[in-house]
Amino acid sequence: MITVPRSLLLILITFLALGVSYSLVTPPLEPPDEALNYANALFIAQNRTLPVLQAGEKSKAHHPPLYYALSALVIAGIDDNLDELTADSNRYFGYNTYIPGIDNKIQTLPHPDLLAFPWHGAALGIHLLRFLSVLMGMGAIAAVWRTASLLTDDAPTATLAALLVAFNPMFVYIQSSVHNDALTNLLAAVAILAAVRYWQRPNLPHAVQLALVAALGILAKITFLFLGPMIAVLMVVRATRSHAANERPYRNIVVAAALVVATAGWWFVRNSAICGDPTCMNLQQAIWQPRPNSPDWAAAWGELDYLFSSFWGAFGFGQITLPAPIYLACHAVVIIALLGLIRVRWRTYDRLLIALLIIAPVSAFAATFWRMSVSATANFGRYTFTTYAVLAPLLAWGLLAWLPRFRQSLVRLFALLLLAFNLYALVGIIRPVYASPHTIDKIAMTTIAHPLEIEYAGVGRLLGYDITPSTAVLSDTVNVTVYWQTTAATTHNLTQFVQLVDADYERIGSRDTYHALGRYPSRHWQPDTFFSDTIPVPLTRATHTPAALRLIMGLFDADDPANKLTATNGQTTHTLGFMRLDGRQPAIVGAPVQYRFGDSIELVGVSAVTHTADTLDFTLTWQSIAPVAEDVTVFVHLLDEAGNLVNTSDAPPAQNRFPAHLWQPGDTIIDTRQHPLPTALPPGKYTLTAGLYSTADVRRLPVRPAALNDAITLYTWERE
Repeated sequence: MITVPRSLLLILITFLALGVSYSLVTPPLEPPDEALNYANALFIAQNRTLPVLQAGEKSKAHHPPLYYALSALVIAGIDDNLDELTADSNRYFGYNTYIPGIDNKIQTLPHPDLLAFPWHGAALGIHLLRFLSVLMGMGAIAAVWRTASLLTDDAPTATLAALLVAFNPMFVYIQSSVHNDALTNLLAAVAILAAVRYWQRPNLPHAVQLALVAALGILAKITFLFLGPMIAVLMVVRATRSHAANERPYRNIVVAAALVVATAGWWFVRNSAICGDPTCMNLQQAIWQPRPNSPDWAAAWGELDYLFSSFWGAFGFGQITLPAPIYLACHAVVIIALLGLIRVRWRTYDRLLIALLIIAPVSAFAATFWRMSVSATANFGRYTFTTYAVLAPLLAWGLLAWLPRFRQSLVRLFALLLLAFNLYALVGIIRPVYASPHTIDKIAMTTIAHPLEIEYAGVGRLLGYDITPSTAVLSDTVNVTVYWQTTAATTHNLTQFVQLVDADYERIGSRDTYHALGRYPSRHWQPDTFFSDTIPVPLTRATHTPAALRLIMGLFDADDPANKLTATNGQTTHTLGFMRLDGRQPAIVGAPVQYRFGDSIELVGVSAVTHTADTLDFTLTWQSIAPVAEDVTVFVHLLDEAGNLVNTSDAPPAQNRFPAHLWQPGDTIIDTRQHPLPTALPPGKYTLTAGLYSTADVRRLPVRPAALNDAITLYTWERE
């Protein structure tokens, strides 16, 4: 009888709590392929037969049936409303897929009422199957602990091996979802344990146990075959080392092979009849993003980093990632463990058995790498969890080898670190992705930096905005925060478009997204809710700099992008404000001059004036010597010989491409102008003058050196 130590019991209880927590925090259908996995089980429950993989149709019908058959028993009789849950998808899902954060990481957008507790329909079925997966994970952890105990006969090593499995965030995540990996990981861990037991006592009962578990594993998922080479070689090598007459190792091999074929062989026969190959992988591969020039070894090599990183955590469909330093720390721990294996005194262990077991992770990596060369959806580290019962004891061995006198303390330290790792992944990474946006009370709305009042009848009100940073450069990402008050839910999800455009209305940066980056689409709105919504907008298109970027925003029906919503003010597109775009300063144009207008602006260059039939053309170069508090307008006056005003042309500098309130000290603004000439200008002497005035109150800025009426002379000529 095996006595479960308190340490293992505590690990299992903690894993159960973590698994349930991950399950509750992650909405149904968000883990990898959960909708397809549940649909597969639902098909079996409703039709009492196995589904058939159809060309061009994404499904899990090509997967072996054991997990789905067990799941069908659990959800039999539960109402089917899976179509309601999957009806509304996030069309902006996948934006910046592998960048940490909350930006459109949600795949499906079922109405909250369909997911509310007490659960019903598909939501109930999913949570029941998730709990079943958690229980399977507990079984896998126990099997890993027992395997490590048999290999090492050392309690700290076995405990740390169990910890490395139970507190790996990715293992917890996949074992708390509806996924056939959950059963496969359990059966793989039990199979490796059975292989070790067979090696130590190669009798017929152990051979039968190993064969039956292997057959069930094959019927759980094709990735279980990663263990095939290890099991076969182990049994053959063990046969060459058998000396006891009652062991009869070759009989054991024949019986085991016959049991595997008898139990699992029908699946391959069925696949051959349906798909034309024993695994249906050819048809499956054509559906799930095949490489256009497979095998593409360069592409597979380029995805190795993600393969290793996702072993520790890549949640959702793999798009919810951890910060890079976390992955680096995980890789460092693995490297330290591998180096530590050099310090292990292997002569005290069964070195041949360990060498044979290592065939499993090597085979798993080789098979996964080959699949990565032919498919763009094969680079998930969780595929190697089938060999965790080998990897975890090896890692534990290597880590504990560095400080053998402090083994117990190291185990406790790793337990705390791994638990903190899990809580960070749960609370700091996964939960924010699915959390509702930040709601604001009415009082807080009065402190909005840039208040607005743009109303969409029957939808909501745009109450204001903020933009950070207020000054950016090309390639920066600008965060535009808008503040909404909801009126009612909509029949279709609305897209909000945010654009930063230059003076020519060229888009320098733009984003289309559901509200709250997919976390609060308009179909889910509750009346009279105030919330803030921060939208990152990368600046990707070049333009002349420095410049002012105009912030434009509006709404359109996600199902009909051409159908922009009209606000009560009659507009479909709204200019909210401006921001500054920094860049290389232009060179001064024209002859150098030095006139100071007010305390902040200097005129430093005036080009020669050229005549056309209708205009006087020239360029002024302005420089800011201090922050400009207000926008200004350039006035240009044509005066006759008596000083009478002939005509005028007033306009902001540079045609308002760069409003003065955005200027900073050192800015150079090139202001090309055309002053119109009257059609019947009589002969005489004329003078062209210019100056600045405040746009707000038409107050002229004083000029130094002093000039008449604060206007400087640009040009004089005599018309004959």
